[in-house]
This record gives sequence, structure tokens and C-alpha cells, in this order.
Amino acid sequence: TFGLGWAHPRFAVDYAFVPYGDLGSSHRVSVSLRWGDARERSERAEERAVEAVRSKDSPNARFAAADHALSRGDGRAARRELAAARRMLGADDRRIVLYYTKSGQIAYDEGDALEARELFSEGIKAAHRIGTTGPAVSGSYLGLARCLADSRDIGGARLALRRALEADPTDRQRAEIDEFLKSL
Repeated sequence: TFGLGWAHPRFAVDYAFVPYGDLGSSHRVSVSLRWGDARERSERAEERAVEAVRSKDSPNARFAAADHALSRGDGRAARRELAAARRMLGADDRRIVLYYTKSGQIAYDEGDALEARELFSEGIKAAHRIGTTGPAVSGSYLGLARCLADSRDIGGARLALRRALEADPTDRQRAEIDEFLKSL
């Protein structure tokens, strides 16, 4: 992304360029006329700018966009959004586990169990390295258990499900894990 602006106490011009990969690019130009107290305007403008960046181009926004793309059945768009989120995450950001879990789920849903298994495993490794638990970690273990069960490794699947229970799953995940354990 790129942006620049010019401001006068009563007049401003702003430009922003945002690339969206295969979707093309966006160019935005705005012209503003201002009135009122200059200090108050400046504080409000800064708050709006920070919020705009935070809301439109953040890992969480990209994760939400990926979920929306998946709800429409567009796996390619979901992968692009997840890749954009991944580029914004630091090595020790716990959301990296969510990236691997969501990416693994897409691969699994598309029938690529080998890629899914690798992604779920990377999510688990990242969780151990960072020292985090939670629903994303449980999701990686649950996804790995599906891959293992599909390859007839029932013992490995049971172990992964027990680890999913230890990783602080949501109530919905807990019910899914319990049901899966009963079916094995």
C-alpha cells in the first residue's frame, strides 16, 4: 500500500494506492474542506486514519475476508486473503496458528490431505514455539486428527484429539472432538 497527502489549515488532498493481487488495484483520491478548531480537527483526523488502516488492512480483517470468501465457496480468494494476513504477522504472533489452521482446513476441504496435514502440523509447531493454546490450536489438532483417521492411523488420530481437548477448545469444538472420539 502507498499513500500521501497535502494539508492546508482549511483544505486537504489525499491519495492512496492499495493492490489487491488478482483483483486489481484501488486508487483513492479525496479532497477535504475543513472548518472548526484546528487542534480538534487534527486529533479527529488522526483517530480516523488509524482506525481506517486498522480496520481495512489488518490480519483480523484478512481472516474475516477469508471466512467470507469461504462462505461463498471461493477457496482461491480465501487463500489470497490468508496469504495477505500471513505477510502481516510476526514470527511470534499467536495468530500464525490461526493462519495454519484455516489454510489446512481449506486444503482438507479441497481434498489435499497431504498439504492439510503439513499445514495443521505447522500450526501445532508454531503454537508450541510461541507457547500458546486456544481454539486455533485445538483446530489444528482436530484437523490433523481428521487427516490421520483418513490415512487409517487411528491411534495417532486419538492422540491428536486428546491434545485438541487439552488446548482449550470452544464448546463447539469440544462437542465435535467428543463425537469424533466416539466414532473411532
